This record gives sequence, C-alpha cells and structure tokens, in this order.
Amino acid sequence: MNTDYFDIKIIDTHENNRELRLEDTQMSSPKLVYNGTDDKLQNLMTAELHFNMLVPDSENATFWHLFTGSETRYKVLLESEENGEVTTVFTGFLLPEQFAEPYDSGGFFVEFVATDGIGRLKGLDFLGTTSKKQSVIEVLLRCLILTGLDLPLNFAPAFTNAAFDFNYKELEVDTVCYKDMTVYEVMLACLESLGCKLVQVNSQWYVLGLNRFSEQEITFHRYSYSGFYFQYLGDQKEARRKVTGRFLSKPFLTVKQPTAKVEVKWESENTKWLLPEDLVTAFPENFHADHTDNSMRYLKQLKSDDRFRAYTVCVYVNDAINTSGLYSYIKGFSIYENRSQTLIGPYVQLLSFKNEAVTQTNQESFIAKEDLADNYLTLKEYVFVYGGVEKENKGSFFVDFGVAFNGYSVTADEIKSLIESGEVKKLVHIAIYYKEHLTQGKSSEQMVYSTLDDTLPGSLFDFDFEASGYLKCVLKVDSFLFEKDGFYTVRLYPVLEHPKLSAKVALHKLHLKTEKEKNEFYCVKNAEDFTLVYKKSVFHGTSRMNLSERRFYFSKEIQRLMDAGELMVREQVLRKRYHRVKEFYNAGELWYRNAEIGIFKNDQQLILNGYSLYRKVASDFEEIPKDKYTVEDQGDFSVIKQVSFGSVAPSWFLSDENEQLYIAPKASAGEVNYLNYWMDKFVVLGAKNTEVSALGGGLSSMYAWLTSKPFLCLQGTLTRLLNPLYLFQFNYVAQKDLYVTNLTLDLSEGLSEVTLIECNDYQEVPSEIIDTTIPVTLNPSINIGVVAVAPQLFNPWSINVSYEFTDFTVVDAVVKFLHFTDHPANGGVTSGLEFSKNINDLKGDYTLSFPYAMTSQERGYYEVFVKQGDVFSNKEVVLVNPVVDGSIAIQKTSIEGRVLSFTAEFQGNLPTPLHLVYQELEQWTGVIKGLPVYQEVQQKQEYQIRLEQGDNFRVWLQAGEIGSNQITQSFHL
Repeated sequence: MNTDYFDIKIIDTHENNRELRLEDTQMSSPKLVYNGTDDKLQNLMTAELHFNMLVPDSENATFWHLFTGSETRYKVLLESEENGEVTTVFTGFLLPEQFAEPYDSGGFFVEFVATDGIGRLKGLDFLGTTSKKQSVIEVLLRCLILTGLDLPLNFAPAFTNAAFDFNYKELEVDTVCYKDMTVYEVMLACLESLGCKLVQVNSQWYVLGLNRFSEQEITFHRYSYSGFYFQYLGDQKEARRKVTGRFLSKPFLTVKQPTAKVEVKWESENTKWLLPEDLVTAFPENFHADHTDNSMRYLKQLKSDDRFRAYTVCVYVNDAINTSGLYSYIKGFSIYENRSQTLIGPYVQLLSFKNEAVTQTNQESFIAKEDLADNYLTLKEYVFVYGGVEKENKGSFFVDFGVAFNGYSVTADEIKSLIESGEVKKLVHIAIYYKEHLTQGKSSEQMVYSTLDDTLPGSLFDFDFEASGYLKCVLKVDSFLFEKDGFYTVRLYPVLEHPKLSAKVALHKLHLKTEKEKNEFYCVKNAEDFTLVYKKSVFHGTSRMNLSERRFYFSKEIQRLMDAGELMVREQVLRKRYHRVKEFYNAGELWYRNAEIGIFKNDQQLILNGYSLYRKVASDFEEIPKDKYTVEDQGDFSVIKQVSFGSVAPSWFLSDENEQLYIAPKASAGEVNYLNYWMDKFVVLGAKNTEVSALGGGLSSMYAWLTSKPFLCLQGTLTRLLNPLYLFQFNYVAQKDLYVTNLTLDLSEGLSEVTLIECNDYQEVPSEIIDTTIPVTLNPSINIGVVAVAPQLFNPWSINVSYEFTDFTVVDAVVKFLHFTDHPANGGVTSGLEFSKNINDLKGDYTLSFPYAMTSQERGYYEVFVKQGDVFSNKEVVLVNPVVDGSIAIQKTSIEGRVLSFTAEFQGNLPTPLHLVYQELEQWTGVIKGLPVYQEVQQKQEYQIRLEQGDNFRVWLQAGEIGSNQITQSFHL
C-alpha cells in the first residue's frame, strides 16, 4: 500500500453529514487493525481504527460533543492519497458511550476507536424472517447493512455445483430457521456454512472462500443492498498485488502441523417426518382466498371415473361447526363416538365414489380390483429418500382411515364377521411406490411395498380392523428399509366393491417417517502421521432430502435456466487409476481390442447418473457414445470397458493411454433435469480433482486440503504497509507465496505488524468423504488385466497378465494361476493344479506359457490374481485350450416396438465369453450391410435387445467358434 498521506474524517451523520473541524493527532497513534488468527480457517476478520486527538492548553471537555449513545452517529473515514487519487481505506463508526480524559490543563491526547460495526450485530435480533425463501447473499447484505455501513459486497465462493456454474444470489435459505437468533449469529452461520471469510478492504465488504486466498486473480460477483432492495452489480476480476518487503527485526517462523482428520457436523436438526405433519388436518389449499374451496393441500387423486372424488371436508367439532352443509358429505358415516368429540379435527381428507344409481344413505362401492390402477389418492409431491443397505436408512409407516357402513341397516357385528373371515382384508389396499428420478413418468414407478402384490413383502402391510360405528382400518409398520436412493410416494386406494361397505373413505392419519440421524456428519482422514483433529459445526447444508429447515435451496431461476439449456455446464478431468489396451486373439488372428480404464468410485457414480464421457478434439469436446463402453463396479474402484470388434480401431476408441478424458453432465436434458438431483453435488473451487458431495462433505474436503501438509506461519513487522488481500513473497527453503491472516498497520510510521500463512498449491483434495459411522479404509490396491492367447506360429497357448500396484511398495508379490473344473460362476471348484510367480515391479507384464501338447488336466478355466500380504487384486477368469462340444439354440418370443425378445437353450461345454450379436441387412436383398455388433452377456433363458436405426437385422448368440441359429427381424412396413 503506497500513499502520500492519510486523512481521518469524522462525520456527524445526524447533522447532514457535517465534517468536524481539523484536529491534531499523535505520531504512532493512528493504527488500523484487522483482527485475525494464525490459521487458515477463520471466518471473520473485523477491522477497527485506533487514533487520538490533541486537547489544547486551557480547554476542558474539548471533545465532549463526540460523546453519544448512538452507535452510528459519528462516521469515521480513513482516506489515503497517492498521486492525487483518493482511496477510502476504512469506513466505520466511533464507539459510543465512551469519554474519558485526565483533569489537567491541556496538552494531552484523547484516545478514540472506530469499528466496522460487526460487533454491534451481536446485540441485534434478526427480524428478517419471512414465509418466502431468500437469497443467502441477500441475507448477508441485510446483516451487514445493520452495521450502519452501506457498502458493496464482493463475493468469491468456495464451492460451485459439479454440473454447472451458478450465481449465489440463486442459492436460497428458509429464513424461518433464524428465529430467536441475533444478526451476528445469522451472518456467521452463513459464512461458516459457505466456507468463507469476511473482511472490509478499501470500504468494501469482501467475502472469499477460505480456499480462494491462494489465488492471484479472482473474479468477484458484486452485490449491493441500497434503498432496501437487493441488487446484483455484475462481475469484476481483480488481480491481487504480490509484494515483497524488509522486516524491521528478525521475523518468527513456525510450521503448523497438518490435520490427521477433519470432522464436519451439519447441525441440520432433521425432522423424522417425510410427509407434512398436518397432511390430514390441513386446511383446503385455497381456503384463505375462497372459503368454499375443498381442494386438498398435499394430496391429489388419479381417476378414470368422474364419480371418484377426493377432497377436504369440514366436520363437526364440539357440536358447534357446520360449514356450508359439508356434513352431508359424510352423513351416515360416523367417524367419532359422538358429536361432542371428534377423532379427526376440523378437517379431514375424504375419498368418495358416488354411484348415481343409489341413494345418499346407500352408496355401495362399484370399484373392482382391476380399477385400482387408475383410481387412487396419492401425494402431490414425491418424497426423496437416501436409501441402500450401506446407509441403513429405515422408515416407519402409519395410516388410519375409516370406511362407512353401506346404509343404517348394516350392523357392527356383521362387519366383525367379515373381518374374522378375512373378507375385509381383500377389500382394503395401500401401496408405496418408488422411482429413481423425479422426471420419470408413471410407467417408471415400481411398487416396493403393497397389499396388492403377494410377491412383495406384504406381510409388513397387514391391516388391523375394528368395527364400531364404522370400519376402522389401521396399518402400522414400525421399521422397513428404503432400499434405493430415489423418490417415494404413497397410494391409498378406494374400498373394493362389497354390499355391506360404502364407497366413502375418510383419512384420519397418514405418517411416513425416517429413522435418519438428527444431524449430518462428514469425515475426511488426512495426514496419518499427525494427531491434530479439526472439528467444525455448521448451520446450513445441502441435501436431497427435505428434512431440515436449514438446508440450502436452488431458486426457481436455476430451474428455468436448466430447462432453457442456458446453464454454464462444468466439465472435469476423469481421474484414471490405470489405462490399458488389450488385444484378444482367436486361432492366431486378432479377434478384438479392449480398452480398460480404472477410475474412482465417485466418477463412476457421476457417469451412471447424468454425466457423459468426453475427449477434447482441438478446442471442442466430443462425446463418446454411451453404447460404446460400460462402467463396471470392481469393489474398491470401478472400470470403464470399451470393446471394438475388428483390427481397425474407430475414432472413438480409447487407445491412447496418455489422452486426457473428461466427464461432464447434461444438466439441461434427460432424466436429471431437475434441481433436487444436483443439491448434493458440489465441488471445491481452486483444487484439482475434488470430490463431489453435499456442502458438508465439501467443507470437510476443503478443510482437509487446506491443512493436508505442514505449512509455514510467518510473524513480524514489515517496513511497508500491507493490504489484507495482498500476497507476500518470501524465500524459505524455496520461493513461497503467503497471505495475510492478522494485521496491524501503523499509519504514521508505515509499518505492518503481520501474520502470514503459506498458500496452498492446487493439489488433489482428499477423497472418499464418509459418514463417521462407516469405518475408513485407505488400503493399497493392485489392478490386473488378463487374457488367454491362442497359439500363433511357434507360440503355444499362454496367459498374459498386466499388473499395476498403487500406494505401496512391492515386496515379493505373487501372481497366481488356479485351475478350475468349470467356470466359478457355473459352480466350478479348484482342481488342485496351480502355477505362481514372484514379481517385484510396480507395473509390468507376466506371461505363463503352456506346453505345445497340453494334457486334459491343464486345459480349462484358470482364475488369475496377484497378492501381497493381505492385499489382493481383482480376480479374472480365462479359458485355455477349451474342449468345444456344446450347442446353442434360440427362439423368438415377441417383438414390442423395437425390442426383440427371445429364449435360449444351452447344451454341453461352451467357450467364454458369450456374446449377443446383431447385424444389419439390406432392406430387400438380405445382403449383409454392416459389421456385426457384439454385446457380452451371461447365460440365461431369456434375452431382450433393442434394434435401432435400421429396417432388417439378424440376431444370434456366439460363444467362441460356436454360434446359435439366427433370428431375422424386419421393421419395413
């Protein structure tokens, strides 16, 4: 910071911003202090200006007029001038209710302090709670405006979405969660949850991600909150000044230890309720606008018959309320013991089938079981649940509804006999349905629990029945497993046709709860040789489950941009564990090539859920067709396998091991085109190969990255003035960049008492973010590729093994070849024949060669793997010199659209692998038109294949040299 002089102005804001008279101050008095720490993880860097003014001789109470109870009356400006250009370095207010001076004849100095107003926020209640969601940036600005300072905000986030870049003005919070909090607590909650630090620099607020302080050039999003409205001012790129300097005395160097583990707790205060607690008793949807409205708030009906009605109805309470004669809807349908005490409340959700051929008091249901598929009550909004055995997310379900007797002549005893005979059980049904993506239609829904399907776990869904003045139906499921991540809904069906029961069903209670923990926990293991554990609790987070008022939300504008295809899509580098290309031979001829790429589990999940694989051609990205490769789970890692049949590799073939590949989402199209899908997929900016996770996981990754290795802390007094955003160059072992975390500027002497922290290089963020309930394993890995090679010229049968060790030293590792009586998948066991070889290289190949004249005991299947100690590679099975005596026969069973279905019968011993093959033929002549397309499959009884972009095809199964009969299918009209 270079300057010709500083000027401190005190302005009376109560008297038309009048500047006070010119006063004298003491040398070494004016000091601008930025309160910080000596670490990288602070979220606030408050500023305050200390100065004094001279009391002349023979004057009493010279500065009495500055004594005030107002925290925002006297504004203080610290201005600097350089080459005629004036910059406001600091803006604040004099601390109120302070006046002290010695009783003397004058000639002394009175001390004053001006602050940035952050401290006064601790005594202010946050009054900005509304029923509408607000931008998290707007919340921050509404907090900062209460300092009394109307300053712009420059924002550089710590995170962005893995799929697309977005403006944080579109990240929203439900301000209801700030009830009973102070303004300071709200501001700090936002900063900590976003992983950012706040500081005032040159009379502007700066909010930067903690991971962004190592960057030399930063693009800021600029906002203001002037005139009680929130405004986005555009983007501004700032190059941070990089300086050097001389220390007044020898600085003090310390090395800060890295963290061994980082634990982040999102205090989400999750509710157990997946459905609204007032789902049954809610007022009608438009009640406040139309008192006659009876539309359901949370439920909707699917119907194929107009006589099916589902609506909200008012009932008697304490024998006093009867709204618009709605009691007539439930006349003869006593759902309470007497009119002075209801079991349901003022409102109830009612299903009713009105049969025009019968009277009001005799409304027998006309619904048959086959009608239920198109007539039911369900949720307006699907409920997302994290499922799976590993997450052990279990739920509970409770429903209580009543069914009216069909007329006054039907007695409770008659209904009880129906219950005892099991007849009622066949009439009352309910189901829980699942679909993976919100955008999928009804045809994609899967019934997971139901009383309708005997093959499902329906024993969980056994109703308890009771007959008094009506048929009471209660279903209670204390615990069941949500088996998959996805969207769940409930279907409540009308009563099936029976002469003694009415078509009316009144819902009393409907609960769907989760056993998920109250708070969310994230953990990253870091530097194992150290002991420091860093723990952090945050207020906000992200989740696809709507259980917390404290979660962040994307605004509707993001969905609009997504629908319009206007989001800025992000691509990221595919992280390779290994990349190899193998050639397969048959009878001495090149049969096909196979590219295999080992990848991280997280990247596999992205590819399976909306991301595509790309290569860079010139400056453009070219998508690799998804039907040209598969993604397979290999336990601790995953594998991309791509197969090209023929000796010439097409352009999309992944044959270059050094080629950089990319993955990027198609967030504007397809099944993942909805905001909920992306609410737990964020990445840390500025770090390479960051893990994709919810914000809590991102915070744990960011903290782990910032503290992943020892870093330098430098403390001393520089003979120059610094700015809190400056970078400082220092030579210690090597040239290093450091940034400011604590700073006191002596404005009259031009000195900076400073704490500087070493910048992070952009290394890989620690991956595998986990829940603390799951043990962490950081095991080394061994990856192998295996192929059996048929005889060529003078070479006999052989097995080639390519291997690669990751994250540990090779010491007498062993490659083993175990002979099996049959393929292990078919029940084969080891025969006792075994070959092995020691290896000591991190990466290489080994070939096991067989005699030219192989014995029958040596022929067959071999399981191949590499091991060192307790670490095993993936296991591969190959077939050597097979005895071929089998056959395959196939028969077409159906064709629906473009999907061909057929059965297969296998006889005898067949070589592997087995391929489903199809080939396009000329339209009229039947002459072969294109190369055959091979898909590796397993032996089974039934197969399906979709035949696209052609008129005539032939289809068959091929196992080595043995092929089945062929099915010819024509689509020509």
